[in-house]
Amino acid sequence: MKRSLLTAVILLITIVPGLGALELGIAFDMGNISFPAAPLTSSEFPSAYPWGIAVDVRQMVTDGMEVQLNYRNDRVVNHLVSSTFLYNGEFFSIGAGPAFGVFNSSQVALQPGMATEFKVSWPGKFFLSFDMLSSIGFRLSNPGDYSQGANNLTLGFYVPNAICTLGMDQKVYTEVVAAHGEGTDKQTDFSFKADIFQKNVPYRILIGLIYRQHSKHYIRSVITGTAFEDLAITTQGIKETLNSILLQSKVTFTLNPALTFVVNAHTNLFSFGKIVNDADDTSELLSLPSTAPDSFLFEASLGFILNLDALKN
Repeated sequence: MKRSLLTAVILLITIVPGLGALELGIAFDMGNISFPAAPLTSSEFPSAYPWGIAVDVRQMVTDGMEVQLNYRNDRVVNHLVSSTFLYNGEFFSIGAGPAFGVFNSSQVALQPGMATEFKVSWPGKFFLSFDMLSSIGFRLSNPGDYSQGANNLTLGFYVPNAICTLGMDQKVYTEVVAAHGEGTDKQTDFSFKADIFQKNVPYRILIGLIYRQHSKHYIRSVITGTAFEDLAITTQGIKETLNSILLQSKVTFTLNPALTFVVNAHTNLFSFGKIVNDADDTSELLSLPSTAPDSFLFEASLGFILNLDALKN
């Protein structure tokens, strides 16, 4: 998996000069607010620190037309490559393009999908945007089959020296695993953010408050009966949930016209969760780590944006 990740990143960076890319952005992230791939064996929240990477390429083709190429290794949707052809007008923008899940299971190397973007705005007053990405395919039935989805709805408005937004961000990943049945990883963020800026100042600060609902649901079909009796199919499931209130702090610092650094962190303020077992109709509270450093739940990323055109000058 790490080899496929490195191959995808090298591929994106290699084709940048061929695209004549205007901007290249790379960000690395790490955090411990996520469930493991397999079901929990106890009511204790695991102490794991998975990492991820994001690579973004943005090229202005003509005035109002741009091409975006993105790669994500996300803790929820896993490996995902997408490209979007975007038209930017004065009052609206619209875009669409193909998306692919890559190397997420040994049985399915490539899962096709579609990415779309839409935004309507009144410049300097408000804007409404909706982004959607979803896999295209048949019903999940065989081990290794999977689907990915990511949706974002944002309402923004402008105040002096700040852009405020209300948003809902949802990510879903479902895969059929022989050992655990069908597993669904789902994360939904409800947020309020203020992006604060000032003219002729090389940095801007974003502060956000987020309520996150994160769950993993495993469903298995159990067949009872014999060939001489009526067969019965029942479903048994285990659902793990973690609800959190997060404080987001993001700093964007423009070192020069060619290079911008971005530091982004989500700090947990309060969390609670539980595990529900449908087989015996029981539930128990999820116990969170009580000793440092595992008791400090967080997500953090560090990245940069490189303006290649400015770099040539």
